[in-house]
Amino acid sequence: MSKIFPLICFLLFTVFLSCDEPEIAENVTFNLEYVIDEVDKDFEGSVLLDAFAESQVLRNYGNNITGIEIKSIACSLTYFTGPATQQIDEGILEVTDRDGAGSAIIGSITNENLQNLLYQQQKIILQSEGKIRLEKLIQNDPHEFRMKLSGVSNLAPNEYTLILEIALQMIAKPL
Repeated sequence: MSKIFPLICFLLFTVFLSCDEPEIAENVTFNLEYVIDEVDKDFEGSVLLDAFAESQVLRNYGNNITGIEIKSIACSLTYFTGPATQQIDEGILEVTDRDGAGSAIIGSITNENLQNLLYQQQKIILQSEGKIRLEKLIQNDPHEFRMKLSGVSNLAPNEYTLILEIALQMIAKPL
C-alpha cells in the first residue's frame, strides 16, 4: 500500500497537468459605414478594417486566438432621402485582403426596399466561401480586411448611408 500511494499521486498529477484549460468564447461586433452618393443607378463603396485596432478583445487575446466564427452580417440605413419605391435591385458584398486581392463573395442583397432598411436591420444570407475568407483574414496577421459593396438600384440618384454590422465569436486559449 505504501508503494502504491506515491504511484497513484504521480498518475493523478500527470493527468491533471495534461488537462487543457477550457477555451474562452467572446462576442465581437464591427460596424462598417458606407456613404453612398451616386448620381446614377450604380453604386459602390469600400471599407478597410483593422480588426485588432478596432477590438480590444481581439487585441488582448492576440496569438491565443484559435478560431473566429462569423455569426451574422446585417445591414441597415441611417440616412436615406430617396422615394419610398427605391430599392436595391442587386447588391454584392465581397471580402478581400487590405490590397483588394483574394476576393470572395460573402453575401448579396436582392430587391430590398431602401425605405424598409431605414433604422431596421436586415440579415444577409452568408455564402460559405466569403465567410471562411473573412474568418481567416480576421484571425491571421495582419488582421485586416476590405469589405466591398457594389450593385444597382431601380432609381437614381443613390444617396444613403448603409451600416454593415458584422457579429462574430472569437475562441481563444485563456490568457
